[in-house]
Amino acid sequence: LDFDGTAQQLWQYENSAAWVSGDPDAGFLLREPPTPGGLAAFSWVRNDGTGLQIVAQPFYSVQGAAGDAYGGLWWIETPQTTLDQWQLWHFDPARNEVALRLQAANNIFVGSTPEGGTDNVPRTPILTAVQPVRAGDPSDVVLFVDTQNGATQEPYTGFYRLRVQTDAASTAQIVEPPTLLLPGGDYRGPL
Repeated sequence: LDFDGTAQQLWQYENSAAWVSGDPDAGFLLREPPTPGGLAAFSWVRNDGTGLQIVAQPFYSVQGAAGDAYGGLWWIETPQTTLDQWQLWHFDPARNEVALRLQAANNIFVGSTPEGGTDNVPRTPILTAVQPVRAGDPSDVVLFVDTQNGATQEPYTGFYRLRVQTDAASTAQIVEPPTLLLPGGDYRGPL
């Protein structure tokens, strides 16, 4: 992004650009289209001119990225196979490191049925926002995730809130389980 406000493409495969979490102070997020079995990546360009390109693990897809200027960048990766898991990754700009913070199963996101019960459909999370509980402290964050049906890939199957805390060993745990904020069918995306 130039000083005059015009954006210029840096790499050839970018197909979208947006402010991280809608915050101009957090930097610019440049996304590449998903390629099954291939490279999954995105770029983060901060306002100070620094940036980095995140490349997912082989045969994994990036399912949303969010963050802020102080707590760093968070993203979710999911396998491009039928494994029932997702991984939460974090880039900490204070330590200049990328770390796997959490690995969990998709079945923690439980949806509601029209009859008022719950279903057992595994939902793949898509990270939409990260909110630190204390400003600038990435060790205690609230995640907001949209979901899609893990089997049919149907989008917008529920919007959830969950809280994740990281200990001194840099491993995280879910301290508040996912709370359904919007059930599938009550909204359209992308959020």
